[in-house]
Amino acid sequence: MYAAGAGTGVLRSDDGGRQWRSLSEGLPSQEIGAFAVHSFRPDTLYAWIEGQGVFRTEDGGGRWEQMDEGPLVTDRRSVSSAWRT
Repeated sequence: MYAAGAGTGVLRSDDGGRQWRSLSEGLPSQEIGAFAVHSFRPDTLYAWIEGQGVFRTEDGGGRWEQMDEGPLVTDRRSVSSAWRT
């Protein structure tokens, strides 16, 4: 299970939400404005950080890389979660 949000960064739980660990090392900020899990590759995650861009990891959060500068939107906040099967 993943969770992400502004001020939270990207988090992962392998025990149904009892314990969480951060996957945000390598991201420039904890201010996640949007988050997604690839539908066919569950270790591929995407995080948008306002003013920083869109970042992707293909190894479940081990290494993040910037994909682009992201949409030019301001004051956008959300919290998302997804089950990892």
